[in-house]
Amino acid sequence: MARRVGVSQSTVSLVFSGKAAGRISARTEAAVRAAAAELGYRPNVAARALKTGAARTIVLVVPDVTNPRFSYGGGKIVSELLAFNYGRKHFDRVLIFRPHNVYGPNMGEEHVIPQFAVRMRRAFADSTGTVRFPIQGTGLETRAFMYIDDFTEGLVRVIERGEHLNVYNIAVPGEVTIAKVAHLVAGCFERDIEIEAGKLLPGSTARRSPDTTKLQALGFTPVTSIETGISKTVAWYRNPVYA
Repeated sequence: MARRVGVSQSTVSLVFSGKAAGRISARTEAAVRAAAAELGYRPNVAARALKTGAARTIVLVVPDVTNPRFSYGGGKIVSELLAFNYGRKHFDRVLIFRPHNVYGPNMGEEHVIPQFAVRMRRAFADSTGTVRFPIQGTGLETRAFMYIDDFTEGLVRVIERGEHLNVYNIAVPGEVTIAKVAHLVAGCFERDIEIEAGKLLPGSTARRSPDTTKLQALGFTPVTSIETGISKTVAWYRNPVYA
């Protein structure tokens, strides 16, 4: 679409988000709309979200192929390309689902919520009162955490009702700061913490807020609050059998 008119994708997004006035010429806006009518183009979810400030369009970039964090994401990108472009010819139905920050009991210690639970369990066992708790970043970074039970229900909904050659983010619609997560975990121990900010790992992002519009259109709504999910997860990691 953007290539057809000879403009950037950002320009196309501005036109269909209602933010073109004063930012691009009337001639360019008319050209974009004329090409859209000719091609049968319809604004996508990202463009509509720009109108409300709920999302932004960015270029997909892998800045460092040697960074393991990027290789993880890159592997998923390659898999999606293979699935779509092989599946459109050889499969009757291909769906892509993207899990986002799923958490719950028995998931190891590498992810943030179980890691916090294990670290606090050890720190609180050796101290009293408020505990200084080092984290990566300032704590203002946000994620959309989804409890495993909700994720499972969302995945079933995508399998049952998802459309061929479509991508679905399986996630919750809201965000929570890492600082709030840390305090919720501490609350499960009935203890207080003082967050000590640290450096983010290379490749870390300040915000992850996936668009769940398509998942909601399938009739799915998560039911587990972050408070309930963290409580269940921490209870599992506090079990003496795990320790």
